Amino acid sequence: MAEVFEQLGFQVTLLIDATVNDILNKTRELKELDHRNFDSFVLYFSGHGCSNVIRGADNKTVLISDIVDYFQPKKCATLIGKPKIYSR
Repeated sequence: MAEVFEQLGFQVTLLIDATVNDILNKTRELKELDHRNFDSFVLYFSGHGCSNVIRGADNKTVLISDIVDYFQPKKCATLIGKPKIYSR
């Protein structure tokens, strides 16, 4: 999947065997980026869990809605007005 997004011109960040703490730290890091030079934002999850959670390598879970919340306008102003895709 990463190769497909790279071919489409996206900047790709991968987390492999990440703990929930790793996932949340990377999420916070991504929300702090200046997204003004990008046309859109895609967050794609591939991993274990059920429909509304992601399970980390540490077997802990985090709600997908908690992760997506980081990229809402109040928390990530440089994504305002840009298309955002969240997929699992």
